[in-house]
Amino acid sequence: MVRQLERSSHTPDGLFTCYPIGDSAHTPVVKDTDQHQSLNHPKPNLKCQGGSWFQQTCGHGNWKWVWVPCGKWSCKCCHGRRIREEMIPEIQMALELAKERCQTLKFLTLTACDGYLGGEPTTEGGNRRRLDYQHLAQRVRRDGGVFEYLKVAELTKRGRVHTHALVIMPYINQKALSAYWKKITGGSYVVDIEAVGMKCPRCWPGRAAPRFRRKKSMIIPPPGKGSCQNCGYKPDDYTEVARYAAWEAGKYLCKALDQETASRPEAVVVRRVKKLSRSKNWPKVKKEKKLAEPCEGCLKAHETTFVGTAEKLAEEYPGLTDEVRALAYYPRLGTPCGCWANSVWVGSKAFKGENGGLVDMLLFLPEPGGKTGQVRDR
Repeated sequence: MVRQLERSSHTPDGLFTCYPIGDSAHTPVVKDTDQHQSLNHPKPNLKCQGGSWFQQTCGHGNWKWVWVPCGKWSCKCCHGRRIREEMIPEIQMALELAKERCQTLKFLTLTACDGYLGGEPTTEGGNRRRLDYQHLAQRVRRDGGVFEYLKVAELTKRGRVHTHALVIMPYINQKALSAYWKKITGGSYVVDIEAVGMKCPRCWPGRAAPRFRRKKSMIIPPPGKGSCQNCGYKPDDYTEVARYAAWEAGKYLCKALDQETASRPEAVVVRRVKKLSRSKNWPKVKKEKKLAEPCEGCLKAHETTFVGTAEKLAEEYPGLTDEVRALAYYPRLGTPCGCWANSVWVGSKAFKGENGGLVDMLLFLPEPGGKTGQVRDR
């Protein structure tokens, strides 16, 4: 099943789409699968350019430098990883919740007309957007419907902000939804709502086909039809739907908003737009905090200390580069231990507990030579 879908993703027409459910909707929205390919097969040279350095110290007083990626949505490397590890599982859970509530998962886009405060990338604009969205949610819930969401705002090239969301909500005629939004905002009426679905990998006719043929080849997960109305194909599961829905939602987070608002210090888009907001009952993957286990070498849990961000340390300590991750250090008058057997041991210039060993990072280190576990004096 998955192989079949991945092969189809190489076709010019792509694989994934969301079929509009409103009256004014016309053509299915085709998502570029070239972007999605990078999600499954990241480029080998794609590397986080930020991150932070930590120092891990064992019970013998020896240490090892540990680099941790930045984890920011604006970082292309961390962006793809977070989509795979966080958003895809979360949206899979949302599809299940939507099925339980007898609703389809939908993409929702809400815009703000020119001059309206809710479209401004300012603190006041952010507060206005939040209130407007709450009013819309309350309106749907007051009418007896469910409204659970995962939303994020996007700063457009025109400097205006609009909101994108994945929502679990009843079907609402797009004209009625537009009227709701216009009343709430006092004039903004452009909205878009689309059911999350995918093209049939067997009989998708292509973009040039008539609309009724494309509609028949759309697969909307349950409680939608769940199968292709043209050939009867039914996926074994809907993992791919979650995958591409996650990519669509996540792409708005990776934009370099800091650069776009660098000349506008009052713009809170940098802080707010890149932050995902969820309703109370939206499913979220819980991260289990891993407790440090005792090391077999020193029988103690290693102590991890934050040293600083890679960007901040780069100038003052140029030796703190990628290659030090393969090394382990022992202080003066100290000896190597068995805590990091797969590392090359290096004698530090620092005494035990002295300045955390940063003195070794003042100059670039030579390429480590020898076999794993070798001891190399400085």
